[in-house]
Amino acid sequence: MQKKLSKILPSRPFRFRRYGRAYHLLIEDVKDLEHVLELDEGHWVATTAPINTINIDLMFLDLLDDDDDGRVRASEVKKAISWLFSVLTDTSGITNGNLTLQLDAINSETPDGKSIFDSAKEVLSRIDREDEPEVKLDQVRRIRLKEKLGGLDKAGIVLVEAADHATTEQFLKDIIACTGGAMHPSGKRGVDQKQLDEFFKVTTKYIAWYEQGELASEKATSDIMPLGKDTPEAFRLYSQLYTKLNQFFALCELLQLNPNAEEQLSLYSRELTDINIMATDEINNLLEESPLSLPNQEGILMLDNISNPMFDERMEKFRLLAINRILGKKIRQLNQFQWRKIKSAFESHQKWLAEKPDSEMDKISIDTLRSYIAEDSYRDTVRYLIEGSHRTAYALSNLQMVEKLILYQANIISFVNSFVSFPELYNPDTRALFEMGTLIMDGRHFSMAVKVPDRKKHIIPSSRSNMFIMYVEISSKEGGKLYEVAVPVTAGNRGNLHIGKWGIFRDVYNVERHAMIAEIVENPISLREAIIAPFIRLGHAISGKLEDITSQAEKKLESKGSQVVTDVHKAADQPPAQPKKTNQNAQGGLLAGGGIAVAALGSSLAFITKTLSSMTLMDIFGGLLAALLAVILPATISAYLKLSRRDLSAILEGAGWGINARMRLSHLQSRTFTYHPSYPLGSRGIAHRSWWFIIIVTLAVLAGVYWVLSRYGIIPWQLF
Repeated sequence: MQKKLSKILPSRPFRFRRYGRAYHLLIEDVKDLEHVLELDEGHWVATTAPINTINIDLMFLDLLDDDDDGRVRASEVKKAISWLFSVLTDTSGITNGNLTLQLDAINSETPDGKSIFDSAKEVLSRIDREDEPEVKLDQVRRIRLKEKLGGLDKAGIVLVEAADHATTEQFLKDIIACTGGAMHPSGKRGVDQKQLDEFFKVTTKYIAWYEQGELASEKATSDIMPLGKDTPEAFRLYSQLYTKLNQFFALCELLQLNPNAEEQLSLYSRELTDINIMATDEINNLLEESPLSLPNQEGILMLDNISNPMFDERMEKFRLLAINRILGKKIRQLNQFQWRKIKSAFESHQKWLAEKPDSEMDKISIDTLRSYIAEDSYRDTVRYLIEGSHRTAYALSNLQMVEKLILYQANIISFVNSFVSFPELYNPDTRALFEMGTLIMDGRHFSMAVKVPDRKKHIIPSSRSNMFIMYVEISSKEGGKLYEVAVPVTAGNRGNLHIGKWGIFRDVYNVERHAMIAEIVENPISLREAIIAPFIRLGHAISGKLEDITSQAEKKLESKGSQVVTDVHKAADQPPAQPKKTNQNAQGGLLAGGGIAVAALGSSLAFITKTLSSMTLMDIFGGLLAALLAVILPATISAYLKLSRRDLSAILEGAGWGINARMRLSHLQSRTFTYHPSYPLGSRGIAHRSWWFIIIVTLAVLAGVYWVLSRYGIIPWQLF
């Protein structure tokens, strides 16, 4: 293989480029694909990935996933590239987006190449373009779809759609209805050779069974059809009344054996107090369980006077249709001997029904079934279609190889640049294939989004990424959740991002969807945010303390006000009290305590004044700066270390990718993945962003350094 490749592709050294502190193989054209085959998988950026996280032609991914496990592995990528080189003599057509296959570029000396060439020529012939030197993907797919819709795309299985005549269509439907049919990959039921043979076997058996009970004429009768053409209806009534008639005569025999049981066997012996006479269902159930009529010692059923109205109508129909005809006279009363004779008359018919083949044949008319057996054209037509399905499946397989070759030459370079290497991820003007789109929220664009199959699994590696990550649910306009994406916030600050916040998501196909933050993994976003974070927390703490103090003061004021009002009311209701004598000792103690407090306060002020007077203005300023730096520096250093270790690979690993390289977030990426859109040129009334905070912090740091150096007698500008 290596010798063959060297003939096709000119030699070129391996070329790498550093992205995110890792080296990526440079794959710009077909000449670089040879290096993908030679490069050890340990130097690939990714070695495996789930196909549902990649934005590219779905058929291409399906063909690339050779073992159909839902993932693409390094070995499958290498196999695809090797196959691509093996079926082409001219590889210049392997470029991004090239969906046209030149026929003279196909290597017809290989088996796959010959099949592809012949199939491509067949496509051109079917669209009346035999003389054209190239075939396009849309042409191949159009013919392939037509073949699939023909109902013969699965070798050995014929769908109803394959019938070219109404009689053949009905024949296929009848086969499927009677045998259950064979499962087709489309989810429909079809007919294969096994189903065809089974249908004719069962049909032959069913016709033979049917003919046993068939009558020679409309007025004829037989053992199986004792009442002629009325036998099926009479037997239906017989089956419904069989149990009740047997029950009646059995009760009569019991009464003959024990006359004292008459009261217990009465229709009305059951206590009716338990029955809700307004409930129809309960009344019907009672009648269904009760005998046809009151049993008697004579064992006679009076057909004109059936006590149970639930069976009255059916008994009358059965008498006219069966009892009178079997017994040969009009019967007004039925005894047990006559009932045995009636049962004997239906024995042959009952046995015949029990021997009926277990199938759905009775849904088809007997004449239609006989025509299926008598006319060979039905069997031959389906056999021909089954044979045609093998030919069609073979043709479809070849068409799929043509489609595969076109898709591989159009997409393989783009794919390896989002698998073997990731240059598209580090280019602000392009997107990698695993990027899903842009989230627009909180006045910003978040342009990197990776599909998350399982959030719980994704959070584990993403929490180690040192990145601020939002998990965003993407839903349709109707509100149904479509999928979920992980979106890193890489610049600026948190702003108003919180769980439950809504925005819009514009995917790579420029389709807008609803978006809502479902969960957040918190980490520093930028140095500026890390520097001001301590002061924000301090401000929150101070404002919170002030709110507590204010609240307590308000409560005390309300309490004292209430107490004053209460005291006034009490004083108005009581006689004037005698003035109390003043406690001189208490007043003296109060004055002494106040004096001590004033003295302590004065002493403190004097100490502070003396201390400040002994310091220069620079000392005071330096001290304040030192306190400020003591707060800022640790937070800044900690944030810087985290920000410098922000790892994009963790986001992909959480989505199921196998990543070799650490993909550190670059400064350019941080500004590309999260940015405020600029206002239109020439806009008025828009204030420019202020960098005053950065300037103040920089000046404060420089002043602090100057103060520290001057304390040791070092004048900074003399150092240079």
